[in-house]
Amino acid sequence: MMKVTQIILLLVIMFPLFSSLLLADDKADWVHVGSMAGKLLGPPKDGKIRISLAHQFGEIDRDMALRSEALRKKLLETRQKGMGLPKNSPAREEAVQELENGLSDLQVLRSKIILVHQTGDVLELILRSPCNVRSTFPPGGFFDEKGNIRVFTKKSVAKMRGPLKLPGFASSLDKCDESTSVLVYVYKKKPLPKGPNPKPDLEQFDLFAGLIIILDAE
Repeated sequence: MMKVTQIILLLVIMFPLFSSLLLADDKADWVHVGSMAGKLLGPPKDGKIRISLAHQFGEIDRDMALRSEALRKKLLETRQKGMGLPKNSPAREEAVQELENGLSDLQVLRSKIILVHQTGDVLELILRSPCNVRSTFPPGGFFDEKGNIRVFTKKSVAKMRGPLKLPGFASSLDKCDESTSVLVYVYKKKPLPKGPNPKPDLEQFDLFAGLIIILDAE
């Protein structure tokens, strides 16, 4: 009986290794962009969490991305304007020079478009609705009051995990507090369809916490 229990618990613990396959296509309008581990700086507040990173994490720099897109559009306009000018004319040569300089600037901007946060940096994430919370430990832990390994049945494990096919055991946001160690699955909203005169979609750069896995014993 003990061997069966250990196998069940091992599968639950190892499940996070395969969970990205289940979460990658979680919702039609969300994109799974990565995961981050660290410690929470307090409980969730105003629909957000703050986390001190335990490792590097890269994201698209909003300012660089917007500047890059604005310059790209300007260069397209310059190219179209230059093509309509007479060949070998000073105006066309000036447009070609402006285009070459702009392409060089665009390359520089795109080289800086990834912002890398370092270990210890604090990031703020918006809680996605819904934001699922799980725990790597079952309610009450793996050991009883005498220090013996608790015996779990397949039925009891299924009840503790809940109906969702997610890693670990079911938990809640009220378990997330100061210095809680977590693994967070990060999402972004899919970009809105572009119309004839698209405006910058600033929400596409926001980072959302879609799944929080509590790593500490509750």
